[in-house]
Amino acid sequence: MAVKVEDLFYNNLLLLGFDRETIKSNYGIEVNKNTFSGQGNTKAMEVVLHFLFSKISPTATKEVTACCEANSPLCHLTHLFHPF
Repeated sequence: MAVKVEDLFYNNLLLLGFDRETIKSNYGIEVNKNTFSGQGNTKAMEVVLHFLFSKISPTATKEVTACCEANSPLCHLTHLFHPF
């Protein structure tokens, strides 16, 4: 039986502490194993990337997203890579 990338990605998010119920209540987004299969889901990817970046560097993520709208956690994602 082959392991699916979607299953690995989703299970690793959960292992890192991703709380899909909180995401659903805060953003109205259902994140599951099939969220990124098929058509793109930009809002879900923003939320997942914000979660992952906050795991890597909570302080930098907080600073970069401080000026963002509440519904767009990665509005200044490029500043994480080019902090000018």
